[in-house]
Amino acid sequence: MERYKQEKSYMNKIMKLFGINQLILILFIWVFPLSCSKPDLIVADFNALHTNTEATAIESATLGGGTFKKMNPLTLRNAKFELLADRMVRVHFTDTLGGADFSPILAGLPPSWEKCKMLKIDLENENDSEVSASFGIRGRWLRGMKELTLSPGENQTISYPLDELSLIGSTEMPFSPSLIALEATGKTKKWSLKIKSLVIEKDDNWKPEPVVDRYGQRKKTSWKGKVTEDEMLKESLFNDTPIDFNDIPERDEFGGIQAEKLNATGFFRYEMENHKWWMVTPEGHLFWSLGVTGIRSKNDKTDVTRVLGREFMFDYLPEKDGAYASAWVGNDKISFYYLNLLRKYGKIENWRTHVFERLNRWGINTIGNWSEDSLLHQSKIPFTKSFDTKIPGFEAVNGVSDFFHPGWVAAVDSVCRDALRFKNNKYLLGYFVDNEQGWGKGDFSGFLENLSDSSFSRKIWQQNLQKKYQTIEKLNLQNHTSFSSWDEVKLLKDKNLFPLLLTDIVAFETAFAEQYFKVVSSNLKKYDPNHLYLGCRFTRQLKPIHIMRAAGKYCDVITVNVYTFVQQDMETWYKYAQKPILIGEHHVPLASERQFPPNYKCLSENDRKAFYLNYVERWAKMPFSLGCHWYQFADQHLTGRSTDGECQTVGLVDITDQPHNHMIESVNTASSKMYEWHSSTK
Repeated sequence: MERYKQEKSYMNKIMKLFGINQLILILFIWVFPLSCSKPDLIVADFNALHTNTEATAIESATLGGGTFKKMNPLTLRNAKFELLADRMVRVHFTDTLGGADFSPILAGLPPSWEKCKMLKIDLENENDSEVSASFGIRGRWLRGMKELTLSPGENQTISYPLDELSLIGSTEMPFSPSLIALEATGKTKKWSLKIKSLVIEKDDNWKPEPVVDRYGQRKKTSWKGKVTEDEMLKESLFNDTPIDFNDIPERDEFGGIQAEKLNATGFFRYEMENHKWWMVTPEGHLFWSLGVTGIRSKNDKTDVTRVLGREFMFDYLPEKDGAYASAWVGNDKISFYYLNLLRKYGKIENWRTHVFERLNRWGINTIGNWSEDSLLHQSKIPFTKSFDTKIPGFEAVNGVSDFFHPGWVAAVDSVCRDALRFKNNKYLLGYFVDNEQGWGKGDFSGFLENLSDSSFSRKIWQQNLQKKYQTIEKLNLQNHTSFSSWDEVKLLKDKNLFPLLLTDIVAFETAFAEQYFKVVSSNLKKYDPNHLYLGCRFTRQLKPIHIMRAAGKYCDVITVNVYTFVQQDMETWYKYAQKPILIGEHHVPLASERQFPPNYKCLSENDRKAFYLNYVERWAKMPFSLGCHWYQFADQHLTGRSTDGECQTVGLVDITDQPHNHMIESVNTASSKMYEWHSSTK
C-alpha cells in the first residue's frame, strides 16, 4: 500500500508536467515494469551436499542398451564437498577426472523448473594449472552440458539455457531434470574447484516454445539432410542411399553362400562345418545372419510418443479425424515415423515393398526381433519371430515367472500355438522367446529373493529339501542353520543364509531354469518341429554357470544381447552353454545435433561406421558365432517412446525415414565380407 501511495504521488507530478491521461499512465507504470521485470533468482543451498561423502555409482550401459537403473540423489566420482561461508562450496578432487551429480532437491532447488529460463554456476579455478569443466543437467535418458576451460585463478560463470529442458526431463514431468551434473578435469590427482554460486533464473511470464518440428525432429538445431518440407520426403524416394555399394558375392535366395552345399532339409538349421558353427539355409548353403530388429511402421506402445500434457512441445500435430488420423493411438499418443511414412509413400503397403528392396540392396539378410507380422508374412528374406511368456498372474520379477505353476505351463502352450502359422514358412530362422529376463549373476540367480510367498515354485523348493533331509533338525545340522519349521524354509529370502544353502539353492535354480527352457522348447516343437528355438535373449553379463548350462540343454541356439563386446565373455558363454550363439541386438547411439546425447557413450558418424565394422568382424571371426542383429531399424522418437521414455538415435534410418548413410555403407561392407571373416582361421 505504501508503494501505491508513493507511486500515485509520483504519477500526479508527471501528469501535471506532461498532461497525460491518468488511466494510460497507470497502465504504463504498472504493466511496463512487469514486462521488463528481472527474473527471480532461486539460489542453491549446499548444506545437504557437503554432509554426504558416500561415493555411489551410476548404473548404465557403456555403449547403449541402458539407462539409469538407480537415480541416486548424490553421486560423487573422485570428489567430495567442503562447505564454505556465504553458501559457497569447494569440490575436492582425488584424481585427474571427477565429478558430481546431485538432485535439485538435495541442493535446495525446486523439483519442477517450469517458467525457469537459465541455470547458472559460478566456478573459480583455485589451482596453478588449467582446468576443464562441463556443467548441465541429466534426465533419465539424456544429458545437456556446456563446457569451458578455466585458467589458473580464473573465475567464470557457465549459463545453461533451459529452453529445451522438456527434451531432457521425464515424459511425466517435462520440466523436471533428474540431476544437476558437474564434470571436471585437472592436471594433478589433488586439486579443487570452488562453486561460488548456483542459481536458477525464473520468469513468471516465460512461456515454453515448441521444441519438436512438424516431422518429429529437433526444431532448434540443423544438420545435413534435415527435412523441412513434404517435397523433400517424396524426393528422397528417388535418391535413397546415394552411396556406391560393394559387390556382394553370389548367394542363394536366402542369402547363403553357394560355395558348398550340405544336406538340404527345406528349413533353416545349424551345423558345424570345418570347425565353425553355421546356420544352413533350406537349400543347404552356409548362412551367417546379418540382421536388424524392429522393422515396423508403428507399434502402439514402443513406436509412439505421448502428447497428452506435453502439447506445447510440438510445432504441429495432425487432426485426429483428418487424413493422418491413423498416426494417432488413442487421444494421447502419436507416431511421427508413421506420419512421415504416410507423407512419403502415400500408404503403408508401399513402404513395406520399399523396405524389402532396401534390405536386399544394403546386404541385410535377416529381419530381426520385434518386426511387424505384416512384413513377416510377406517376407522373402529370412526372419525371426518372437513370443512372450510373461503371463499376467504368474510373474515374479524382471521377466521371470512362477515356472512350476501348472497355470503358467498351460498358458505357454497357448502362446506357442501361434507357431502353427509359421510352421511351413521356409524363410523363418526360428523363435525368440522372452527378452532380457533377470537370470542373475555370480554363484546363484537369487530367485528365492523374488518369488512370492504363495508361488508354486516355493512349494517345489520346500519339497526338494524335505525329500533330501527328511527332518528340519537334519537340515539345520548339516548346513549350520536354525530354521524352526519347513514353512520358514519355504519362505526363505534372506541372502545372508544363501551361502549356507548354496548347494541346495543351485540345485533348485537349476531345476527352475530347466523347467522354463523345457516347457518353452517342448511347446514350440509340438506346434512347429521345423524351426529353431533361438533362446531367451540373455543380456551379455555372465549368468550363473548352472543357468547357462540349462539354456544350452534345451535351446537350439543361445541368444545374447551384447552392446559392449567382450570376447572373453562370449567364449565363457559358449564354454558352458555348448551351443552356437546369435547376438540378438547391439548398437551404439549417434552423436549429432538431432538430439541431446545419452547418459552413456555415443559416437560420431565416422566413429560409429568404424565401430559397426569392427564389431561385426570380431564377432564373425569367432567359430561359434551365427550372426548379429542391429537394434533397431528406425530412430526412436525425440520425445521418447510411450512405455518408458527411451529416445535413442540408433536407427539405420531416422524419424523421417531417411537412411543414415554412414551406417548403410558400413552394413553393406560387413555384408560383403562376413562370410570371409567367419570362414577365416585367424
